[in-house]
Amino acid sequence: ENLAMGDKARGLRDSFINAYAEVLDGTWEKNLPNMEGEDIGGKEADRSIQNEISEFERAKSFYYANQKKNSKTKEAEGVDYYATPEPVGFKMVEWAGLKAGDKVLEPSAGHGAISRFFDANTENTIIEPSGKLASVAVMNTDNAKLIQSTFESHNVINKYDAVIMNPPFGTACKTAMEHVAKAFKHLRNNGRLIALVPRGKMDERFDKWYESEEAKHAYKVAEIELPAVTFKRVSLTN
Repeated sequence: ENLAMGDKARGLRDSFINAYAEVLDGTWEKNLPNMEGEDIGGKEADRSIQNEISEFERAKSFYYANQKKNSKTKEAEGVDYYATPEPVGFKMVEWAGLKAGDKVLEPSAGHGAISRFFDANTENTIIEPSGKLASVAVMNTDNAKLIQSTFESHNVINKYDAVIMNPPFGTACKTAMEHVAKAFKHLRNNGRLIALVPRGKMDERFDKWYESEEAKHAYKVAEIELPAVTFKRVSLTN
């Protein structure tokens, strides 16, 4: 079936995963006839199955489909959880320049909005303490090794070619900077770190770290500013 259908077979798998995720978080009821929010995102998601579309358009379809979820989901998924918009997750993985055989880590996987774009030919590790989120993330991620724990407890002896992350921000970005600094310690030589972090206090914390002895081998390749609306429509963080 995979050989016959190509990318459409992957789209069918995505549909099954999304349906299962909706059962887990209780949002399946919104798909009942005459219910508020009925069919939100469904057409966009179906288009990824029925048509040959780009990977970025496919990422957008996941984003629109996830808007069917409601704000109650966040309460069950932990403090300081802000889901990465799938199109942003797709670009972050693209910027990491992964190659077959690379070891790659997403330290705070959530529901897999970043790790779902990891290649099946890389060694993929995802860390997520929430059992509910972890079960969805591992379904979304090819060739995934799941560690259901916190990133803080992940020993730095574990090294990766790339770490791609949307860390919890914490108060005044303290947690975000701690996670970024720790992620850098997990990199192999010539490893890449791609992090989605806020502006403001984070800039001050990052600059201080970047000038420290701890970051003497770090080299910032690029800084990409996202529009203020990036998280505005992320359904899991209403």
